Amino acid sequence: MKKQNLLLIITLFLSQIVVAQINNNEPIVAAEYFFDNDPGIGNGIQISAVQGDIVTKNIVIPNNLPVGYHLLAVRVKNANNEWSLFQQQNFYVVKSVNALSEIVAAEYFFDSDPGIGNGIQISAVQGEILSKSIAIPSNLPVGYHLLAVRVKNANNEWSLFQQQNFYVVESVNAPSEIVAAEYFFDNDPGIGNGIKLSVTQAGEIVNQAISIQPSFPVGQHLFSVRVKNGKNLWSLQQVFEIIVRAPSPQCADAINLQSPTDDFISVSTIKQTNNIITANNKISGSSNVIFRSAKSILLTPANGGFRVASGSIFKAEIGGCQ
Repeated sequence: MKKQNLLLIITLFLSQIVVAQINNNEPIVAAEYFFDNDPGIGNGIQISAVQGDIVTKNIVIPNNLPVGYHLLAVRVKNANNEWSLFQQQNFYVVKSVNALSEIVAAEYFFDSDPGIGNGIQISAVQGEILSKSIAIPSNLPVGYHLLAVRVKNANNEWSLFQQQNFYVVESVNAPSEIVAAEYFFDNDPGIGNGIKLSVTQAGEIVNQAISIQPSFPVGQHLFSVRVKNGKNLWSLQQVFEIIVRAPSPQCADAINLQSPTDDFISVSTIKQTNNIITANNKISGSSNVIFRSAKSILLTPANGGFRVASGSIFKAEIGGCQ
């Protein structure tokens, strides 16, 4: 953790002036800024090379500004010699820590600041970067907490603390055996309301096969499972992504399709075989039908036989079962 001298760059984008007394059709011809106290119109720090409807300027904060809150204000003037109201930006100047001074000490605390120098000390601190693993105390109650770290340099100057929020969950005691388990797909029905897994004997591992029903929608889904121990504590669910694909069509011996028994009305299907397909049926509605044969496909439209109605999709392929 390394602190550097303050160099605050503020980029201000002032578009067309919106106060009533300024003509929006006139371009900006001058601009000025000031810190904290208004020196009066035309008496601010001038911004050079101002022209057009937009002023873009990098403004460096003076290094002699005292620590604390300050105000940066900018105003512009148009070709009619009319000044806008100023636009302001508040900022805070902090005490700088010499970037070249190495870190010689570090400390951290949880939740409440015990005061500089009174935190939990981090040993073996040296250099310009601090890298340390910090164990979360086991006695922290369930809920949101704060971990804060600050460092001190060779000039005996402490940095501001850097903080990280985290959440402590109720633990499931590892030695406590699993006595119940449940799973669900996509939407959580609530703890205890999932599909039950059979736990015939308490243990530390649940190993069970789960079948996906043929009616389950094709596509991407979430599969979640959680367990309960002997202390009636449920774990967080473990989530897996699964993809359900449409089953491959069966490969028939030979296919003979007759109307009206084998008519297709607004269905999507594949009829495939390594033998011959003979079709004397009708395809209608919004159907999407594929005939696939390794030998031949015989369509017999005579005498009101094979028909494909407008709006349906039909394909005939030579290639056999896939």
